[in-house]
Amino acid sequence: MTETMLEKLYVLCFLITALVYLGTADLSSCRNHTARARDCCKIPGIIKQPIVDACDDKFPHTPPQSEPQRGGKKLEGSCVVQCMFESIGAFKNNSLDMEDTRRHILETAGMDRDFGPLLNDTIDLCYKNVTETPAFSVKPISFEDGRPGCSFIPQEMNDCVKTLLFYYCPPANWNQSNDCDDLKEKVDMGCSYSSLY
Repeated sequence: MTETMLEKLYVLCFLITALVYLGTADLSSCRNHTARARDCCKIPGIIKQPIVDACDDKFPHTPPQSEPQRGGKKLEGSCVVQCMFESIGAFKNNSLDMEDTRRHILETAGMDRDFGPLLNDTIDLCYKNVTETPAFSVKPISFEDGRPGCSFIPQEMNDCVKTLLFYYCPPANWNQSNDCDDLKEKVDMGCSYSSLY
């Protein structure tokens, strides 16, 4: 086994470890920070900006709702993110299409010389995590009359990709500071990118 192959295996092991911890942290500890993830690592967009803008306009930008009497359990995912994945053809019939997801992310961020090499493995691991975790496939419950609940699947895929890109941010894109290093530690504790954004 070459040194390069060992390095890749090492990175993949850390990616898998990070995936295991995604979504397990107390949200209040995730949001209690002085730096913002977007200021610590300049991650390229993974969805084309006109699509993001159109979906932001279509749905009020509010965080996914939870039901306090169920211990704060989320009842639905982000309608904005579901709209984005539907717009690129990657989410249909409550199912995530791997190839449409990969195609769009690679077209959007794949040319970035620093992040491009991380994308394929990140997409593979996030897709596996999202599609093999039963909790993400539960039927969402809408907080608004007249529309179905928005799925957890697109939101978790989007957040997983961004969390791993943040965690493995190339040095050229990383803002070296104690506050930013603290955010990486929060990912180790289970905080997602969106909770640190």
